[in-house]
Amino acid sequence: MTEIYLLALVVILASGLAFLAKKLHLPLLVAYLGAGAFLSALHIVKPEQLHFLAILPDIGLAFLLFLVGMELDLKEFRTLGKNVLLATIGQVLLTCLAVGMLLLVGGYSVTSAVFVGLALSFSSTILVVKLLLEGRELTSIFGKLSIGILLVEDLLAVVALMFISVLANGGTLTFAPLLLVFLKGMVLMAISLEAGRRVLPRILTFSASSSELLILTAIAWCLLLVSISSLFGFSLAIGAFLAGVSLAQSVYRIQITSRIKPLRDFFIMIFFLDLGTGLSLSGLSSMWVAAVLFLFYAILFKPFIFFLLFTAFRFRAHSAFQTGILLSSVSEFSLILVASASKAGLVEAEFVSPLIFATVFSFVFSSLLITHGRGVYGRLKEALKFFEVKNTLGLELGEFSEGEFAGHAVLIGCHRSGQLVLPALVKQFGKKVLVLDFNPEVVTELRRQGQACLYGDVSDVEVVEKLNLKDVRLAVSTVRNFEDNLVLLEGMRQVRSKAAVLLTALDATEARELYRRGAHYVLLPLALEGANLAHLISAHDGEYDRLIAEKDLRVKELNNEV
Repeated sequence: MTEIYLLALVVILASGLAFLAKKLHLPLLVAYLGAGAFLSALHIVKPEQLHFLAILPDIGLAFLLFLVGMELDLKEFRTLGKNVLLATIGQVLLTCLAVGMLLLVGGYSVTSAVFVGLALSFSSTILVVKLLLEGRELTSIFGKLSIGILLVEDLLAVVALMFISVLANGGTLTFAPLLLVFLKGMVLMAISLEAGRRVLPRILTFSASSSELLILTAIAWCLLLVSISSLFGFSLAIGAFLAGVSLAQSVYRIQITSRIKPLRDFFIMIFFLDLGTGLSLSGLSSMWVAAVLFLFYAILFKPFIFFLLFTAFRFRAHSAFQTGILLSSVSEFSLILVASASKAGLVEAEFVSPLIFATVFSFVFSSLLITHGRGVYGRLKEALKFFEVKNTLGLELGEFSEGEFAGHAVLIGCHRSGQLVLPALVKQFGKKVLVLDFNPEVVTELRRQGQACLYGDVSDVEVVEKLNLKDVRLAVSTVRNFEDNLVLLEGMRQVRSKAAVLLTALDATEARELYRRGAHYVLLPLALEGANLAHLISAHDGEYDRLIAEKDLRVKELNNEV
């Protein structure tokens, strides 16, 4: 079978199963994994036949992290960074301890116990980021926590691979490899940030005259950072992420993102197809018990460890739970780690097959758990609230005394368009305006200005309850997440609120459903842009001299807003 026919076969099958998954309300990646497993099980395609596609999953992962870097604001990690680092290290140590003890009792070597435990402690970057993007929750509290943890885990994986290399060559463990990783990381970060500040703006401005050249330049920059990252011994995910971060403030960010997304989605599909073809139940032989235990640890115990750690750090139960289930998978990097350790004679080869089994099925179960996370949390809420610390993090970041507000206005989301809405609300309601935002930088600034605010996600039912929706007069949400707006409407329905509700939606389908659920006005930003342009054209009626002459005034107004 020639390569083009083979590619056509796998893509057509994946497309067909994706239609079925969509019909059954399953994540599309389940269809991709199933297509790969189906082709492998029927011996239609063997993993080695897909060698010509080997580089495509890596490109997909690079594009995925590249786009994530452009969409996240690193300033927000100042507040979350300490908790992310402690939670990651805590979970890795606890996992290594638990899994290591079981393997030592089973008669396996110390190195097997350490490296298998380390492999199970890592979660899949590609799975988590894909599902966060699909759910439009990348900038949520639990989304930021998860991304931070995954990046730290990537660094730990790099250190582990360096140690494997040292031990394989008969060396001894020293502090030198850790110091070398730290220095290389600082150099890589300096290169990306300085280039983003001094060099890239000029290059992108020159190439912006051609959209084709602009996208080509952005991709070249991404692959350059990926290559440097690999040269320094880091994963391509770290290099791609830093490439995206360096472009986060670029005025061309949106144009670059929209063009790269289709390429990213195709390459990601190939990644999951390839992973599915590697699944072989016959390869488990006598290790099927270990495979099942690895799977259960990844989808049940590891999320619970993260949940306990983040509730101990005073995060709300909802944010801790969502972060935990996002990380309920085994990383694709885990396979590389154990395979490398096995080749070096540090881990028994029999662990490779059970880990592949656990990785593939953890992707399936984790994606289902994440997709239905709200419903699962609703059923477990009362039990999970038992672990929540009373003095949660929100109290530090601008919470208020319950019962303080009545006859007030609520603004959800105050970062971009919300900051333009807030003055109008203050003018009408005075001090009776309550802001809800999940950006710690925004909340801290609002608190400094004396504005009543609450730190949290609107997707968290407990946070919504603190808004005193029963007595609110006007509720405005600039958040475009459909599910989050449904949570708000449900909260208002339960307390029989008579407030006017103004929401934002991405398209007409979502807007109609929000109206049906109780919204009184739903803004469609894209439709509004078109209406404004149409009004502008009609207002000038063919006379555009004044429009051209007022350019400097509009630029000045824009700079003042920024």
